[in-house]
Amino acid sequence: MPLLNVVGITSTYATFNSGFAFLHAKNEEVYAWVLEQFFEVVTPKVLCTDRELALMNRIARVFPGCHNILYCWHINKNIFANCKTHFSDVEWQ
Repeated sequence: MPLLNVVGITSTYATFNSGFAFLHAKNEEVYAWVLEQFFEVVTPKVLCTDRELALMNRIARVFPGCHNILYCWHINKNIFANCKTHFSDVEWQ
């Protein structure tokens, strides 16, 4: 079963676990339920996701004032995967 882990960050950049849910499916209806339960506790201003489109769509509906950003790791991985063919003479690490 997929695990949705919600992690918070403090002003001193310390992280803390603020919630988690095991999902029986990764679709908008399941994400809607999880986010609505989370909304009863807190209203985040920023959420960072891994470009899970169903999750991003539901974040926009449940938290309309929230900014959704992507993890840098996923952006860098995508750049590497799509650009390495254009630079075949460079040694990649």
